[in-house]
Amino acid sequence: MRKVLAILLLVACVGSVSAQKKWAWNFGANGTLNSGNVNNITFSHNGGVDRNDSILAFSANYKFVYGKQDSVTNNLGINGGVQFDVWQYDRWSPFVSDMAERNTYKGLDFKNAFLFGVKYRILTKPGVYDYSISGALVGDYTNYHFGDATKSDEGLTSDGKADTLSGWKARVSLRFKVKQKISDGVNFKLTVFYQPNVFDFSDYLWNGVASIDTKLNKNLSLSMGLTYDYKSVVPEGVKNQDIMATVGLKWTF
Repeated sequence: MRKVLAILLLVACVGSVSAQKKWAWNFGANGTLNSGNVNNITFSHNGGVDRNDSILAFSANYKFVYGKQDSVTNNLGINGGVQFDVWQYDRWSPFVSDMAERNTYKGLDFKNAFLFGVKYRILTKPGVYDYSISGALVGDYTNYHFGDATKSDEGLTSDGKADTLSGWKARVSLRFKVKQKISDGVNFKLTVFYQPNVFDFSDYLWNGVASIDTKLNKNLSLSMGLTYDYKSVVPEGVKNQDIMATVGLKWTF
């Protein structure tokens, strides 16, 4: 939890000195239909700051999720992340990033993933399209939440076999990313991650996010997105997949 808050504080500190035109803010308010570990409609607020530069690019983001039904909270989560890209407009671009998350309703007491890798741009035309792939090494720490208690060492997989689930794991991250202009003011974005455990390829993560942003005016846009998240190995009582359909407004300046 402290790492999540530290990332959010970094977003705020960096953003507070970002008066240059190279910096851009974004804030959003969304409604999300959830299926999986959480089955409800939730409200979320997200934001971030980006610095676009040909030598060193920086981005940071955060997201709060809240859901309540019959006066009972049934979803509550927070996540945040930071990333640095070197020579982001070149064919090859090294990057480093860190992401932290907490949502006990989805079985996560705490998760942190640190990545170091390189991006390769397949096709690109500024302002029109950008297709890229990337490969990275990941230090993945996950502490699962088990009902009223959190087990830090031993848990049960979904098939009932004893396994060490919480703790650090080394993973390889393979990512495919598409940014495509559909028409004036309408843009499509797709990001797909595959992250297998280096020492056990039966333990892997899939994550896919597709979104369409439609500009309503200079600063305001309508955003629609679909997120699919899959974990092959989870504790008993935690589902393998989560699906989220989101509609919201995004303000950029």
